[in-house]
Amino acid sequence: MGPVHHRRGAGRVPGYPRAMTSPAAPAPARARPAALVAEVFAPAPLVLGLLVLLAVTLRWKVSAHVAMAACWAVGLGALAAPWAVPLAAPVPVLVALSRVRTGDHTPAQTVVGALIGVLIGLAYTAAVASLR
Repeated sequence: MGPVHHRRGAGRVPGYPRAMTSPAAPAPARARPAALVAEVFAPAPLVLGLLVLLAVTLRWKVSAHVAMAACWAVGLGALAAPWAVPLAAPVPVLVALSRVRTGDHTPAQTVVGALIGVLIGLAYTAAVASLR
């Protein structure tokens, strides 16, 4: 066997590492169209929920602070750490109490905000769970 001679840089594309241009490199994975559509529209429940919150608030001042705290608590428990639900559950309650205490909202406005937030959180977690 004689020496093997290679031309330096042969078969390479300038600016790309050798692994990306070598014949042994695997082809890039292609996203399935359905998965791509699902990933693009996964935030749709959040947008829709915010529009509902805005529509209700135009007629009656609902607490968006409580809604987002409730949405966060649901999302944390469902998507990240189910064990954290007991720790996250008091957050929307404390936010609601602070909004009532400062006089920014009535108790009813904070309750409706919490319900809207829970619905947004459940819809979003269902959308994200369908991607998994």
